Amino acid sequence: TPDGTPVNVLLGYGGAAEYERDDKYLGATVGRCANRIGGAAFTLGGRRYTLSANDGENHLHGGKSGFNDKLWTVISATDTAVTFTLHSPDGDEGYPAAAADGDTLCCLTNHSYFNLSGGREKAYAHRLRLFAPTYLPVGDDCLPLSRTQTAGTRFDFSQNRPIEGDYDNSFDVEGYDGSLRTFAI
Repeated sequence: TPDGTPVNVLLGYGGAAEYERDDKYLGATVGRCANRIGGAAFTLGGRRYTLSANDGENHLHGGKSGFNDKLWTVISATDTAVTFTLHSPDGDEGYPAAAADGDTLCCLTNHSYFNLSGGREKAYAHRLRLFAPTYLPVGDDCLPLSRTQTAGTRFDFSQNRPIEGDYDNSFDVEGYDGSLRTFAI
């Protein structure tokens, strides 16, 4: 935090029942694929896979019963880390097996929300500097469109400035090696 005061910056609920009712994926590990798959279907290796549609006609964050709805098993735990496992069988929500011995889709993400002030101010007031020359705009259905330059748009965080709004976009962030990495806010 700016003044160095320790605060809880991770937003969350008080208990499991609230997470079970949540429709914003607060704190969830989402998957099998994070974000949306248009038309709730994809083709991989010449085969078409039909997924559950849980966001209009699209598939969002793993479907009607994605990884956020599953009970994960603790493999190990220490004071500073925990390791979980989850078995997702072939065909789960329409996906092929996620084994490394065959083509599959797998794009997990953690869907945590943060307020770096510990709730003392709105997150929109947080300042961000992000070296991202391009981003993915989205249509009305939140499906990504063609990559677009950030320069001169509200998505341009090349200078430290307040966030000032909602974003549901992926940014292509410049890495230390000059390569681009995708980062979503």
